[in-house]
Amino acid sequence: MFRPTTRHNIPRTMEKYMTNMRLIMCANSTSKIIAPIRSRCLLVRVAAPTDDEVAKKERFTLPPSASDAIIEAADGNLRKALLVMEAMRMQNPDLNGDVDVAKPDWELYCAKIAESIMQEQSPQRLLDIRGKIYELLSHCIPPAVVLKTIADGLVARVDDPLKPVVVHWAAHYGSKKIFHIEAFIAKIMKVVKESFRKILQ
Repeated sequence: MFRPTTRHNIPRTMEKYMTNMRLIMCANSTSKIIAPIRSRCLLVRVAAPTDDEVAKKERFTLPPSASDAIIEAADGNLRKALLVMEAMRMQNPDLNGDVDVAKPDWELYCAKIAESIMQEQSPQRLLDIRGKIYELLSHCIPPAVVLKTIADGLVARVDDPLKPVVVHWAAHYGSKKIFHIEAFIAKIMKVVKESFRKILQ
């Protein structure tokens, strides 16, 4: 999304040049679009592609095993599906046989962060994780994606009673800034540590 200063300048620009210019803007959520922009736009909702649409977008035949792997890895994201398919074709141009779906480096990095949260819950570990989060953000990975991926990694690692707790705090803190991600991680460290103490008692 736009910065706050930019958001307020766009309606003026749209009004000034509306006779000879049209803007096309994309957003993941209409709730994040401020009212002055929303009132001057025609909103078009585009649904996420179905599994079949993801598999058929490139218009060539895929082996069923490769198609299933791409669909599962893409999670409804057409851009990710294309990237996964390109990575798989680099390994095996025919896409026959067993082809591993290579995850992006930043996803593996988020998985390591989730693992380190589970291994130790301390101020020093939180400080170490802060550096890793800054590194992810410096590589232009959006904060929302970082928080969601770390939360997914934690959900896969915690016991069943803690899964809804992780999801709750991920939604509570959101993902606007670095300190929201840090607050989420600190809260989860506290929750995990308390659960370990209860088990030991």
